[in-house]
Amino acid sequence: MCASALPSPTPGPRPASRGEDRGPPCGRLLLLGLALGACTARPAHKSVQPSSSSAPVPDDSGSAAGPTVPAGTAVLVDSELRDALLQALASAESRVRVAQYTLWDSGDAARVHAAVAEAAARGVDVQVLADEEAGDTPDVLAQLERAGAETRLDSPETTLHTKLWVIDDVAFTGSHNLSDSALSSNREVSARLTDPTAVAAVDGWFSALWTDSTARVTAPAVDGSTRPVFDDDVLPAILACIDGATERVRVAHYAFAWSADYPGGEVDQVLQAFVAAHHRGVDVRLLLDGSAWITDHDINTDALAQLRAAGVPVRVAASGELVHAKAMVCDATAFVSDANWSYSGLALYHGASVSLDSERLADDLASWIDDLYAAGRE
Repeated sequence: MCASALPSPTPGPRPASRGEDRGPPCGRLLLLGLALGACTARPAHKSVQPSSSSAPVPDDSGSAAGPTVPAGTAVLVDSELRDALLQALASAESRVRVAQYTLWDSGDAARVHAAVAEAAARGVDVQVLADEEAGDTPDVLAQLERAGAETRLDSPETTLHTKLWVIDDVAFTGSHNLSDSALSSNREVSARLTDPTAVAAVDGWFSALWTDSTARVTAPAVDGSTRPVFDDDVLPAILACIDGATERVRVAHYAFAWSADYPGGEVDQVLQAFVAAHHRGVDVRLLLDGSAWITDHDINTDALAQLRAAGVPVRVAASGELVHAKAMVCDATAFVSDANWSYSGLALYHGASVSLDSERLADDLASWIDDLYAAGRE
């Protein structure tokens, strides 16, 4: 999304309506949606059709220094998710489960939709659950139904902010919406999950939302090196990642909608965790988006000021970049999410994140974030 702008309130009743976020007077005011279909920040590179000669999706089998994740698990940045999805869809045999905030029908997004339709047409069991945020969504769902897919919209009383896939025995989740810019030109981070227990948890969560998209699903905690977390468990997972760090924290994030009006609220808890980590000597660096929509609506302004006042190293992404990632590294853990840091993103919307304990994956993601940070503005 472009950004969930509502600051975090003090604890207490709050209506969970779709109009919670303060955004530009355009559409449903949830407008984190997007900078993706319309505001591409850097030129899109040419899409390459996957083939038998395509480079394989990066694998990681962990390292002797820490926990391992199953082979095939990967952190996918920028256009890597597009290529991984097209390859997985081309070889899908049993099932495709899709839960998406936006379904735009142009460029690389249209290619992915076509691959989903082709899977359904050859007899793969395809289910697509979508939020009604994107204007192209009804037409895309109709196209998929004609190909044999089963489709549903979520309830208008809830927001499905997920970017979630289950394809046979592999799951994907992260920041990539189904838009051309998200798949080709934004700075995005998603994760490919191959641990059977983790994939089963993702599939179970999808099934619960498919049955009732208004439910706040309580999913059992997953042990091991690949730990997906959903809905109300995402904020505690974020705080545990930061609070447990002893050496480094790295962040690349789209929307950090902090406000002094809501001390102790969800977003303030995240900000205070970064301040505390910095003060106990952890090497903390945050890179926040500075694209036009975020800047024009002062989404990150107060968080930047508060972090800087506390001495926390924070920068704004270079001009021309649209950093839509919601990614973090805490020591040897990579945390990949679809949740913007706003009241709505952390307390209202449906979302799926994952913690990956792997020194190699954490190092690779930290290096990607550090490159953005080095190019950023003070």
